[in-house]
Amino acid sequence: MVSLTFIFKLLGGKMKYCSFFILGLLIAMSTQASDKTDVERIFDQYFDSVKVYDISMMSSLMHPEALAQFRRPFTEAFNGKKSEQAKEELFPLFNVSNIEQYDKMTNVAAYQELNNFIVKVQPEIVILMKDAEFKPLDVNVKNDVAYVTYILSMNYQGSLINKDSIQKFKLHEGNWMLMLAADGEATIAGIDAQYNK
Repeated sequence: MVSLTFIFKLLGGKMKYCSFFILGLLIAMSTQASDKTDVERIFDQYFDSVKVYDISMMSSLMHPEALAQFRRPFTEAFNGKKSEQAKEELFPLFNVSNIEQYDKMTNVAAYQELNNFIVKVQPEIVILMKDAEFKPLDVNVKNDVAYVTYILSMNYQGSLINKDSIQKFKLHEGNWMLMLAADGEATIAGIDAQYNK
């Protein structure tokens, strides 16, 4: 590959003022390519853990902001106007019996307990995810945020279902981590509508 220095010398002094711009552009392109590779690696790591239901790995790849966003409506429900109803109906999701136990939980623990509850009452989800395929189609990086467009394919009751999805990632201390998916945000909206309005 011909070096940039050789090209600059060949084209003469006029390139002197453009060289830094071109070099910066190349570095930015290289960084973006590296970011895309890192995002794809985390994407694969996360959905590999989904397929075997490794909740510890799944939660470790979630962005702290996503975990806080997930927990917020439940905390508000337990302390709001419908707190008694919320405690009766939602405490079992976190395997707690009082607000003190809930408050002592970390966001990671709360996320894990809720997922464990869902899997316990709907064990078929684990079977569905085990054979599901997550195929990334495109990675779009914008500063500290990335979006992965992918196809989720699964066999449900003998029928093959393909669903186009988008997973958002965000940098945290130099690492790409997952934000809540659309279904997670829909769950939040449902909790807010039921208990926080």
